[in-house]
Amino acid sequence: MLELGRGYFDKFIKLEKLYRKYFQEALVSYGLTPNEMIVLLFLYNNAPALDTSRDIVRCKGISKGLVARSVESLTSRGYLTTRRDERDHRVIHLKLSDPEIVGDLQKTQEQLAARLEEGIPEEYKKVTNETLRLMIENVERMLKGEQLS
Repeated sequence: MLELGRGYFDKFIKLEKLYRKYFQEALVSYGLTPNEMIVLLFLYNNAPALDTSRDIVRCKGISKGLVARSVESLTSRGYLTTRRDERDHRVIHLKLSDPEIVGDLQKTQEQLAARLEEGIPEEYKKVTNETLRLMIENVERMLKGEQLS
Protein backbone atom coordinates (compact mmCIF):
# COMPACT_ATOMS: atom_id res chain seq x y z
CA MET A 1 0.00 0.00 0.00
CA LEU A 2 1.25 3.47 -0.86
CA GLU A 3 1.98 5.51 2.24
CA LEU A 4 0.19 8.81 1.80
CA GLY A 5 1.52 10.41 4.93
CA ARG A 6 -0.17 12.08 7.86
CA GLY A 7 -0.46 15.43 6.10
CA TYR A 8 -2.30 14.02 3.09
CA PHE A 9 -5.70 15.51 3.90
CA ASP A 10 -4.10 18.73 5.11
CA LYS A 11 -2.85 19.24 1.56
CA PHE A 12 -6.41 19.13 0.23
CA ILE A 13 -7.53 21.57 2.92
CA LYS A 14 -4.73 23.97 1.93
CA LEU A 15 -5.78 23.69 -1.70
CA GLU A 16 -9.37 24.51 -0.78
CA LYS A 17 -8.21 27.52 1.27
CA LEU A 18 -6.18 28.78 -1.71
CA TYR A 19 -9.16 28.24 -4.01
CA ARG A 20 -11.45 30.29 -1.75
CA LYS A 21 -8.83 33.03 -1.30
CA TYR A 22 -8.18 33.21 -5.05
CA PHE A 23 -11.88 33.75 -5.76
CA GLN A 24 -12.58 36.14 -2.87
CA GLU A 25 -12.19 39.29 -5.00
CA ALA A 26 -14.50 37.95 -7.72
CA LEU A 27 -17.08 36.88 -5.14
CA VAL A 28 -17.10 40.34 -3.57
CA SER A 29 -17.27 42.18 -6.90
CA TYR A 30 -20.23 40.09 -8.09
CA GLY A 31 -21.85 39.86 -4.65
CA LEU A 32 -21.77 36.05 -4.66
CA THR A 33 -21.36 33.47 -1.93
CA PRO A 34 -18.96 30.55 -2.49
CA ASN A 35 -21.91 28.18 -2.95
CA GLU A 36 -23.53 30.48 -5.51
CA MET A 37 -20.25 30.50 -7.43
CA ILE A 38 -20.18 26.70 -7.37
CA VAL A 39 -23.73 26.57 -8.77
CA LEU A 40 -22.90 29.05 -11.54
CA LEU A 41 -19.67 27.29 -12.53
CA PHE A 42 -21.37 23.90 -12.46
CA LEU A 43 -24.05 25.09 -14.88
CA TYR A 44 -21.49 26.87 -17.06
CA ASN A 45 -19.46 23.66 -17.37
CA ASN A 46 -22.26 21.06 -17.53
CA ALA A 47 -25.53 22.47 -18.89
CA PRO A 48 -27.68 21.45 -20.62
CA ALA A 49 -26.74 17.81 -19.89
CA LEU A 50 -26.74 18.47 -16.14
CA ASP A 51 -28.89 21.48 -15.27
CA THR A 52 -31.05 20.77 -12.24
CA SER A 53 -30.58 21.35 -8.52
CA ARG A 54 -30.60 17.58 -8.08
CA ASP A 55 -27.66 17.31 -10.53
CA ILE A 56 -25.70 19.88 -8.52
CA VAL A 57 -26.41 18.10 -5.22
CA ARG A 58 -25.39 14.74 -6.67
CA CYS A 59 -22.28 15.86 -8.53
CA LYS A 60 -20.91 18.49 -6.16
CA GLY A 61 -21.86 16.93 -2.84
CA ILE A 62 -23.52 20.09 -1.53
CA SER A 63 -26.60 19.80 0.66
CA LYS A 64 -30.04 20.22 -0.89
CA GLY A 65 -30.70 23.18 1.39
CA LEU A 66 -27.58 25.09 0.34
CA VAL A 67 -28.25 24.47 -3.34
CA ALA A 68 -31.89 25.51 -2.95
CA ARG A 69 -30.93 28.76 -1.19
CA SER A 70 -28.25 29.50 -3.79
CA VAL A 71 -30.60 28.84 -6.71
CA GLU A 72 -33.33 30.98 -5.13
CA SER A 73 -30.92 33.85 -4.53
CA LEU A 74 -29.34 33.63 -8.00
CA THR A 75 -32.77 33.51 -9.63
CA SER A 76 -34.08 36.48 -7.68
CA ARG A 77 -31.02 38.52 -8.67
CA GLY A 78 -31.31 37.59 -12.34
CA TYR A 79 -28.28 35.28 -12.65
CA LEU A 80 -30.47 32.25 -13.39
CA THR A 81 -33.76 31.47 -15.07
CA THR A 82 -35.84 28.35 -14.49
CA ARG A 83 -37.96 26.19 -16.76
CA ARG A 84 -40.17 23.23 -15.85
CA ASP A 85 -39.44 19.99 -17.67
CA GLU A 86 -42.06 19.26 -20.33
CA ARG A 87 -42.27 15.56 -19.47
CA ASP A 88 -41.96 15.76 -15.68
CA HIS A 89 -43.25 18.99 -14.19
CA ARG A 90 -41.54 18.24 -10.86
CA VAL A 91 -38.14 18.77 -12.54
CA ILE A 92 -36.91 22.35 -12.92
CA HIS A 93 -34.09 23.11 -15.36
CA LEU A 94 -31.70 25.94 -14.57
CA LYS A 95 -30.16 28.25 -17.15
CA LEU A 96 -27.56 30.98 -16.84
CA SER A 97 -28.95 34.42 -17.65
CA ASP A 98 -25.55 35.98 -18.32
CA PRO A 99 -22.85 33.41 -19.19
CA GLU A 100 -20.28 36.22 -19.61
CA ILE A 101 -20.07 36.82 -15.84
CA VAL A 102 -19.59 33.11 -15.24
CA GLY A 103 -17.02 33.09 -18.02
CA ASP A 104 -14.99 35.54 -15.91
CA LEU A 105 -15.16 33.10 -12.98
CA GLN A 106 -14.13 30.26 -15.31
CA LYS A 107 -11.11 32.29 -16.49
CA THR A 108 -10.11 32.87 -12.86
CA GLN A 109 -10.38 29.13 -12.25
CA GLU A 110 -8.22 28.40 -15.31
CA GLN A 111 -5.61 30.96 -14.19
CA LEU A 112 -5.39 29.31 -10.77
CA ALA A 113 -4.99 25.87 -12.36
CA ALA A 114 -2.24 27.17 -14.63
CA ARG A 115 -0.38 28.68 -11.68
CA LEU A 116 -0.69 25.44 -9.71
CA GLU A 117 0.72 23.47 -12.65
CA GLU A 118 3.73 25.76 -13.22
CA GLY A 119 6.96 23.80 -13.50
CA ILE A 120 5.28 20.39 -13.36
CA PRO A 121 6.19 18.06 -16.25
CA GLU A 122 3.27 16.96 -18.45
CA GLU A 123 3.68 13.28 -17.55
CA TYR A 124 3.33 14.11 -13.83
CA LYS A 125 0.12 16.03 -14.55
CA LYS A 126 -1.31 13.04 -16.43
CA VAL A 127 -0.46 10.63 -13.60
CA THR A 128 -1.92 13.03 -11.01
CA ASN A 129 -5.16 13.47 -12.97
CA GLU A 130 -5.57 9.72 -13.40
CA THR A 131 -4.80 9.06 -9.73
CA LEU A 132 -7.30 11.70 -8.59
CA ARG A 133 -9.94 10.30 -10.97
CA LEU A 134 -9.53 6.83 -9.46
CA MET A 135 -9.58 8.22 -5.92
CA ILE A 136 -12.82 10.11 -6.64
CA GLU A 137 -14.36 6.88 -7.95
CA ASN A 138 -13.42 5.25 -4.63
CA VAL A 139 -14.86 8.19 -2.70
CA GLU A 140 -18.14 7.94 -4.60
CA ARG A 141 -18.38 4.19 -3.95
CA MET A 142 -17.59 4.68 -0.27
CA LEU A 143 -20.25 7.38 0.04
CA LYS A 144 -22.75 4.91 -1.41
CA GLY A 145 -21.71 2.40 1.27
CA GLU A 146 -19.95 0.03 -1.11
CA GLN A 147 -16.96 -1.99 0.05
CA LEU A 148 -13.70 -1.43 -1.78
CA SER A 149 -11.64 -4.46 -2.74
